[in-house]
Amino acid sequence: GMDHDAMTLHAIAEESGGTFSFIQGEGHDVQDAFAQCLGGLFSVVAQRVEVEVQLVSMEAMAELKGVEAGSYSCKTIVPGRHVEIHLGDLYADEERDMLGSVWVPVPPVKEQSNNCGTITTLLNVEARYVDPLSGASLRMPLAPVVVKHPPEAIDSSGTSSSASHVVLIDQHRNRLRGSKAIAEAQSLADSGDFVAAQRCLELARQQLQSSIAFAVGDA
Repeated sequence: GMDHDAMTLHAIAEESGGTFSFIQGEGHDVQDAFAQCLGGLFSVVAQRVEVEVQLVSMEAMAELKGVEAGSYSCKTIVPGRHVEIHLGDLYADEERDMLGSVWVPVPPVKEQSNNCGTITTLLNVEARYVDPLSGASLRMPLAPVVVKHPPEAIDSSGTSSSASHVVLIDQHRNRLRGSKAIAEAQSLADSGDFVAAQRCLELARQQLQSSIAFAVGDA
């Protein structure tokens, strides 16, 4: 019926890792809702996905500032060095983007030289999940996260000029800024403070317009 509380049902589904469907009346609507739900379950390729991000840089001042994972649970194992993100179930061809923030001195102390300049390993990323067919717990190969410093790509301030990577990171940052601002504005509007809600959205708009991705027309 139309008198249901969609916000409450959505909150229950989010908390329990499930979904809810609006069914206006009896009959085929119920069958369609179950068919859609079961279809999604059968396309799950990984269950209880967990991702670990661990700082491996030996530089004493290096620090993992945090990982932005949206609404997914992010647990700190070792402050500044090790976090664990719980992503739940993943469907076929589904992707998840997370934005990590790492502070490391420039130039890095621990570095390996090659023909392209220097390479510094900052993080190790590892994922584990449950195979929905066999029920076995599997672990993905360890993936190191490195930062490259080609001599020609570093200016006098020590800033890398790898434009495509900078824009990509800025796009993710803009998505987080936008989603957080919308959620905060919605909360303020629900409490009746429409002026503060409008101010929140305006501030987010200004931040997005001053971003690198916006400047190149790819915000």
